[in-house]
Amino acid sequence: MQFALLAALLWGCGAVIGKYSLKRISPSVMLPAYLTGIVLVYLPAWLLFGKPFPPSGYLIPTLSEGSAALAFIFYYHALEKGPVSLILPITSAYLVMVLLWGRFFYGDILSFQEWLAIGFMLSGVFLLSTGKDNRKGEGWLLPVLISTFLWGIWGGLSKLSLTFIPPITLNLYFVFIALPLWLGYFLLHRQRKMDKKGYGWGAFSGAMSSVGSIFFYFALTRGKTSLIFPVSNTYPAFAFFLGILMKERPGVMHIIGFVLTMAGLMLVKGTFP
Repeated sequence: MQFALLAALLWGCGAVIGKYSLKRISPSVMLPAYLTGIVLVYLPAWLLFGKPFPPSGYLIPTLSEGSAALAFIFYYHALEKGPVSLILPITSAYLVMVLLWGRFFYGDILSFQEWLAIGFMLSGVFLLSTGKDNRKGEGWLLPVLISTFLWGIWGGLSKLSLTFIPPITLNLYFVFIALPLWLGYFLLHRQRKMDKKGYGWGAFSGAMSSVGSIFFYFALTRGKTSLIFPVSNTYPAFAFFLGILMKERPGVMHIIGFVLTMAGLMLVKGTFP
């Protein structure tokens, strides 16, 4: 349980730090900075706890990790313009796609609680996406919805991906997929003047989020998924309240949307093996 709570804390804080770094660097620079941070975590983690890469079976993992890598491009464009207190709750709704993916592609039978979770999360996303306050961040909503959709594809394929490549090893494989995509994007949209502090904060954001993912896997091996998932899904709450400390001011409808989204996340018992 402690590992799940640490994962949630690190994911939430990593997002807020990412928002701070985007005040100094562009999204195209943020991507390689974030990659630097995750390499510093995933490579040692793989050397200590990972398993060898399999000789075949990379099609599904490539589609899965490629979707996640593309999602980050849209996510950082949204985070540069919009409030982290709203963006994190919206992106967390990728679990709606994961649940529906399981229902229609894996033949999973969704319980009343899971259908209720879907209803809460969709209602929450709708309220988080509306309101006059969103006009100040015009241009961030569409990218965040695209990133949520892409993370939904990643989440839906993760169950299959883990049958080919084990956890932690799959984390490192993400680095191999993200590297050419993010480096190519950086070369096309590179920032003329590099801000070393901004890059450092971006790398720190990636490292924190990656450590959170490692803690999450540890939590899954030591506890019940029905408890681990609700605890780890509290990460948008950390970002929401830290965003308020950064002088973001969600409206009343946004707060109601946040509560509904969190209620839905708490009802999700587990979607991965």
